[in-house]
Amino acid sequence: MEQLNKFLTMGVNVILFCMAVSLLLLGSENVNNSMRLLKASVFRQNVIREQELENASVKDSKLTATKGEIIGTLIGDMEVNLVIDGMAYTKEIFQPEDFDYTVIKEGVYLKEYTLDDNEHITEISFTHMDE
Repeated sequence: MEQLNKFLTMGVNVILFCMAVSLLLLGSENVNNSMRLLKASVFRQNVIREQELENASVKDSKLTATKGEIIGTLIGDMEVNLVIDGMAYTKEIFQPEDFDYTVIKEGVYLKEYTLDDNEHITEISFTHMDE
């Protein structure tokens, strides 16, 4: 009887171990897919900014943004520092979960890019346009 209990215990342990390894592999695959999608999204966002910047310099037009776009930029992974109506938010210390989003006024904002010597975006400024 004691041998049977040991055998059943060992069998259950092997089954549990196999299930744990299977769940680990499935979970890591899901995390890998999520990271791949996030990288593609960040790359696409940077490409859109670069295209927007190129079009702005060619057409010499003003770039605009809405409150929703600014909030989306703040909630997403900030790649560059932001200035909203003169208030600076650095990418290193900004905490999206602690920010009071009601300070951002409704309406249209003028959007300006600050570039470094290599023509890379270092800062995005949003200035509320009074109508």
